[in-house]
Amino acid sequence: MNNINDIEYLDLIEDNPSFSVGVFFIPKNQVMQLHDHRNMLVFSKIIQGEAQINSYDKISHKDLEEK
Repeated sequence: MNNINDIEYLDLIEDNPSFSVGVFFIPKNQVMQLHDHRNMLVFSKIIQGEAQINSYDKISHKDLEEK
């Protein structure tokens, strides 16, 4: 299990370079750093407790001009 501060991560499946499954154990009131999942699709499921999740998408100046 990997430990970043008090957050622990367990790899469950990582046999295929295009697919992996892992579990984060995040203590109450712990904050996970903002990070990028470039070229990845992420599915999240809260098993126990609750979480506040903020997601961001990078947009170009062209996208802003079209609105």
